[in-house]
Amino acid sequence: MDGWLKTLVASACVVVIAGGGWYAWGEYSDYRERSAKTELMKRVRNELFMLASAGESEPEKVRAMCSVIREKPDTFSDKNFAAQTLRNCRALGFI
Repeated sequence: MDGWLKTLVASACVVVIAGGGWYAWGEYSDYRERSAKTELMKRVRNELFMLASAGESEPEKVRAMCSVIREKPDTFSDKNFAAQTLRNCRALGFI
């Protein structure tokens, strides 16, 4: 084989391996982002259920708690807590 042909084949192999690595890394990064978002939503949902003293099968208690916080946000000494809880209620569809 000529020297230039060996170089061409080696370069093509490097390009294919680099492209595969780039694609695999992109897919892995997307997976990590989706996993982190899913985990965050689970934690927020569990926190809302804990605050409402509700079991997993009692979303009506969480809706009631969210409605009370929406109607009377000034009942909490920490206004930021009420705002964050309302944001979480809206994000998860309880309001």
